[in-house]
Amino acid sequence: MKHSETVAVAIDKIWKNYDKEQMWEGYELLRQAAEKGDADACCYLGRCHLGEEFVWCGAEFPVDEELASRLIKESVRLGSADGVLCALRTGNLSPAVRKTMPFASLEEAFMTVQQQAQEGDAFSQYMVGNVLFYGDYLVIRGDEESRKYNSEDEYYAFAYPIATQYYENSFDNGLPAAFGNYRTIYESGLADIDERLLRIVNEKIF
Repeated sequence: MKHSETVAVAIDKIWKNYDKEQMWEGYELLRQAAEKGDADACCYLGRCHLGEEFVWCGAEFPVDEELASRLIKESVRLGSADGVLCALRTGNLSPAVRKTMPFASLEEAFMTVQQQAQEGDAFSQYMVGNVLFYGDYLVIRGDEESRKYNSEDEYYAFAYPIATQYYENSFDNGLPAAFGNYRTIYESGLADIDERLLRIVNEKIF
């Protein structure tokens, strides 16, 4: 399911530029939408309070992990597939929280976000890349998938090239958030990344 127009605009304002005023406008859009029960808005509002690993620190959004946790868990309960992946990544998807999600499985939530990514949504592309990059893919797919790899290096050799494709698509769609992970993949040598493209992405961001 696509993001609401309000959430889509807020994501653009917060994660696609480095203008503090614009970012706070996006924050206010998320806050209002979350108050009205928009599941994705709860997820992204929570991300705003998780610090510089999740949002540009220049916006000076207050770091509040307790508030972020509440919002992300609420997004799961309300049916945000993005929220499920965010909860998994941030340690907020406890068995109790997982029981509240309206998805039959983690894979169903992941496939929902993956479909959004295939339809060209930049943040969904970033999130799918992250699922592969951080190894959450193994949690989502379960033991059968994990048994395919004899070591972390074997998994990364599989996952990094696919994550690279999703990250590059997110760059093409105006979202720079994956640059740090993209550079890590480049330095690993496990994916075919053109140095020229790496420089171009770096110049666009910095």
